[in-house]
Amino acid sequence: MMRRTPVRGRRTPRREASVTDLRQLAAAAAHEIRNPLNTMAIHCELLESRLSRAGLPDKDREAMMKSVSVLSEEVQRIDRILDRFLAHAGPPESEREPVEADRWLEELIARARTEADRVGVRIAFSHPPLGRWNVDAVTLGRALQAVLDNAVQATARGGCVEVEADSDGERATLRVRDHGEGIPPEILPSVCQVGYTTRRGHAGLGLAIAKQVVKAQHGGDLQIVSTPGRGTTVTLHVPLADAI
Repeated sequence: MMRRTPVRGRRTPRREASVTDLRQLAAAAAHEIRNPLNTMAIHCELLESRLSRAGLPDKDREAMMKSVSVLSEEVQRIDRILDRFLAHAGPPESEREPVEADRWLEELIARARTEADRVGVRIAFSHPPLGRWNVDAVTLGRALQAVLDNAVQATARGGCVEVEADSDGERATLRVRDHGEGIPPEILPSVCQVGYTTRRGHAGLGLAIAKQVVKAQHGGDLQIVSTPGRGTTVTLHVPLADAI
């Protein structure tokens, strides 16, 4: 009886499924970890701001500011590690299913308002009846959350971020508009690149992940239009077909 020699480098269906599962797990874990990391980074900035105004002896204030700075740097370091995880894992496969878009988006915006209210920014949301959308609600929700976070951070206290949603039955459109300082034309092509950021304490992953989710997982597109001094509009175009 002849013994068959295994062919090296060839993946069996079971091994292929295992690799896919591991990649999906790594990507999902990285995304989940990033949510509390973003909160930690925001609170580090708040602590720095409050300490600079606190009536503390100079020595004590400097020591506390140094500790906050170390925490902020560690948050950034973990963010960079997660970035490498995401780059290795690739985007998880899209798991589309019908969702009631009106209720889903209202709940997502309500969660975003909790954080926006804390920094004195209002989120206005408008939409016609949207019906059911066939999307991966988890990953698309993260993409929209990342865009909202950027818009809130770009908006001064007392300002407003406008969110609009619409659909023609074949494609959904999500639009987020802020009235911040805007993005200079020479920087605009770089804002969706992994690691690019102009804000201290941020790893520059929000828009990069959002674009990856919209394009790689939903077959859509993310567009950015910005006017210095007037604000920025980010638009997510997402096909609603059963298959990409």
